[in-house]
Amino acid sequence: MTAPAAHAPSSRSPGPALALAPVLAHALLSRVLFDLAFVFGAVFREQGLDPGRERPWPGLAAVIDHLAESAVSYGDFGWYRLVARRGYDAAPFAADMEHNWAFFPLHPLLIRLVERPELQFLAAHAAFLGSIGLLFAYLRRATDEKTATAAALLVAYFPFSFSISQFRPEPFLLFFSVLALWLAQRGRRWDAAIAAAVAGLAKPNAFLLSLLLLPEAWRRRPRLDLKDVLSQLRPSTIVLLAAPASGLVFMSLHLWGLTGDPFAWAKIQSAWGAKFLVTPGQHWRDLFAHPMLVGRGGWDPVLLNWLAFFAAALGLAALLAKRRFVFAGYVALYVGLTFSNHGVFVIGKHLSTCFPAFVGLALLLRREQLLQLAVILSAALLTLNGLFGGLGFLFVRA
Repeated sequence: MTAPAAHAPSSRSPGPALALAPVLAHALLSRVLFDLAFVFGAVFREQGLDPGRERPWPGLAAVIDHLAESAVSYGDFGWYRLVARRGYDAAPFAADMEHNWAFFPLHPLLIRLVERPELQFLAAHAAFLGSIGLLFAYLRRATDEKTATAAALLVAYFPFSFSISQFRPEPFLLFFSVLALWLAQRGRRWDAAIAAAVAGLAKPNAFLLSLLLLPEAWRRRPRLDLKDVLSQLRPSTIVLLAAPASGLVFMSLHLWGLTGDPFAWAKIQSAWGAKFLVTPGQHWRDLFAHPMLVGRGGWDPVLLNWLAFFAAALGLAALLAKRRFVFAGYVALYVGLTFSNHGVFVIGKHLSTCFPAFVGLALLLRREQLLQLAVILSAALLTLNGLFGGLGFLFVRA
């Protein structure tokens, strides 16, 4: 008597390692495309744009320097480095001067631990590759292999995915968030709580991770009965769901002692940002006023930010249509909070860590030809961003 087909090994479903290998290969290729484009642009920036000038390819040391530069070519790096060296400003709260209260503590700690620029580049890229691998492994169980593969590729080739392989908070926020989900999915709640707490120290929006952890917090779905819900609220469950708010709690208590205002981190960011952020209406007008894709200040790619915003909206619609309500709620809150604070200004950077939006896009792109087209287009725009970065058009110099 033969075993049921459901228990027979399937040639169509490779083991985890075999399934992961091509995903990681694509993730590595995406970094090669961006990094080479950045170096190419940096060489032109150094040697000038004269088309008749001879351009010798730089030596290995120069290439390493350019790659190290790419890891910290963003405007806030100087602020994180200041926190790492001097700590947070101890002064009564006032919004009429710039202060470093808006920057959460994980990245300053990492700057102190990893001081050499070359190692910062490697650490950020390792976090990126680890994030893609863990994301695929988590989604392979949470959805299916096809969706997990497509979502991982869309994250890797996302035009703004350079921000999750630079030495900045985003790659570590994504890594520890997905690590927490992967551990919780396997029943390791205390380990997952530690990872979620570390993610919470990276950025304020990490607290939304609690929503994604809800399905993993209970072994079975509780009935709509308070007694049944409370019966499953074990200490590990409570700690796991509270852990992503660690950064908010730490910053509020720490800054309360330094400034007298527990919400100094949020208020200074709002007051500071209001001085230079543009309204969505202005950003929409910029879309038609800047045909070279780069908007105000020469570093915010207007068209790409709008494309990223509409892609997230499509992903949200797909999640709702497929009744993936937890993922949909996360995307709605993540995008809504970001849009309410910044409009579409640098929204692509923020969306690079909002991986459930890419799950929605993966559900839309079920046909292989559509997925391939989306990946090719995204890879081209990612490479373009690398060239812009090297030329100095996209990033504020650190």
